[in-house]
Amino acid sequence: MEWTELKFAVKTEHTDLAAAIANMVSDGGIMIEDYSDMEQTLESMGWQGYISDQLLNKDRSVSVIHIFLPPDSDPDGAQEFIQQKLEASGVEAAFSRDISEDQDWATAWKRFYHPFKVGEKLAVRPSWEPYSPAPGEVVLTLDPGMAFGTGEHETTYLCLQQLERLVQPGWRVLDMGCGSGILSIAALLLGAAGATGVDIDPVAVRTARENACLNGIDPSRYRLLTGNASSDEGVRREIGGGYQLITANIVADVLIAQAGLYLDCLAPGGLLVASGIIGERALEVQRALEEAGFLLQQRLEKRSWVALRMKKPE
Repeated sequence: MEWTELKFAVKTEHTDLAAAIANMVSDGGIMIEDYSDMEQTLESMGWQGYISDQLLNKDRSVSVIHIFLPPDSDPDGAQEFIQQKLEASGVEAAFSRDISEDQDWATAWKRFYHPFKVGEKLAVRPSWEPYSPAPGEVVLTLDPGMAFGTGEHETTYLCLQQLERLVQPGWRVLDMGCGSGILSIAALLLGAAGATGVDIDPVAVRTARENACLNGIDPSRYRLLTGNASSDEGVRREIGGGYQLITANIVADVLIAQAGLYLDCLAPGGLLVASGIIGERALEVQRALEEAGFLLQQRLEKRSWVALRMKKPE
């Protein structure tokens, strides 16, 4: 069967708006090409000399949104809808289309996903790409499949940076909304004694388990749970407590709803890294966490996204 890849380019300052509109019509997911901060990112990683001219020559002033539409969809209608929404917001866009077979669509996103470093010692590499680690480097091998979490999105990247700085040997880590498992697996590779990953999506849980195997994680150190911790008392009981660190890379509404749960799950003095927060809602999430009993340690920002590092009182 043939899928339609609908692409449209906008100025980089409109990327978040364009992506939000694209998600309204996409059942097959979206990809975003945005090279606007590539030089700063490469400089922070010390990789300036390791990137091809093809990438360096990419236009930094525009972002390209890729939408994958299934065979029974209406590409004309999807394009018209997006165009109207953008025009109503005063945003210009240039559209184009490609046709992809099923097997092409299933792996098309892989051409945009390459090894990258986080902080000083953690590197993330796709399972299909070779990578030669530097001495002392911790390499996380990942095949995200259909689950969220490649590490490149700002929200996940902020969490990975915190994990590298915070995780201590012997810690137990809870990963709420684990997606591909990238955060909980990173915590284990960085020295955590054990981790629990929780996700409402069974596909994500299966992907996290597969990624744990890719990284040689002992199953006795990694527990995965499927279910909604907000509404399922059984899931909450299974999660338990006494964790030294929780990562919750979800969305603002869920972070607010689960604020009390996070506090209950942490040991005294434990830390919460709450991410997935668009900048406009950061203060609202912070206040909800503080009302639950948390103390703010640090607000972290990358582009328009925010992560909050919170502490449970001793």
